[in-house]
Amino acid sequence: MLNSIENIALQLKHYINIEDLIKIMKKIVYLFSLLFCGLIIFTSSTTQRHGFAGRTGSPGEQTCQSSCHNSFALNSGTGSVVIITDIPNNSYKPGTLYNISVNTARVGSTLFGFGLEALNNSGANVGTLQILSSSQTHTLGATISGNLRTSMTHVQNAGAVADTKTFSFKWLAPAAGMGNVNFYTAGVCGNGDDTNKGDYVYTSTLSVTEDLSAAVLTNSEVKSFDVYQDLTNQSFAVSLQGFAGHSELSVYELSGKLMYNSSLETDGNPFKTNPIQLKQGVYIVRILNKGSTISKKIML
Repeated sequence: MLNSIENIALQLKHYINIEDLIKIMKKIVYLFSLLFCGLIIFTSSTTQRHGFAGRTGSPGEQTCQSSCHNSFALNSGTGSVVIITDIPNNSYKPGTLYNISVNTARVGSTLFGFGLEALNNSGANVGTLQILSSSQTHTLGATISGNLRTSMTHVQNAGAVADTKTFSFKWLAPAAGMGNVNFYTAGVCGNGDDTNKGDYVYTSTLSVTEDLSAAVLTNSEVKSFDVYQDLTNQSFAVSLQGFAGHSELSVYELSGKLMYNSSLETDGNPFKTNPIQLKQGVYIVRILNKGSTISKKIML
């Protein structure tokens, strides 16, 4: 085998000058380097066009202006970004699904993008952001100040329209007891020149409070419920007293994610559910009966 390779090399030497071969190899290496750099640039550009997580200007975060689109000062010019919801009087009911929209606008702009987060006062996610159209928005995550934050953001070219663009999605409010929620958004009003220059960035916030009336017992039939935990099996059962008629038993993670739901029919006498098994964690147990809600926090 070695002799064969040497013979081939000797034969090639008669046809190719070694110096010329070195020059050819250098050109090949150079071309591959250009190709590799081009792939990096393309990947970075694609990521930007699909939006970023952690760029809403919420506590501990930058905005698109400070990290990329920095031709103009933040919130300068004649554009705007506005958060629009159907939350009555900016007071949400726990476990309720709401419509959220972000409107970006600036006359003369031809490409729009945004990012939005829903956070509590500690900077952690509250509730669940849900996609309405995968061709318009998607969710991305970023760890900020120790919290994994979820951002609803635009999909590439979804905001390729003139003067104004509204992005719509949904938000599932968290379980009872989570308190105030702060929405943060940053919107880009771009010129569509395929660079990060000449674009404007705007920010906006919206705070909503928890509707405490949803957690007040107004039905005299609703008396109490207790939770009996079996830590060995990581399960618990719920014992109801005084609940008459149809009830909805729901268990949520603190983020607002629904982990268990069951419909119950009781006559007001004591009633105990079958064991409910969940992984280790902290949960909100909620019972809805005839328009009244009562909740308790448990730890498994």
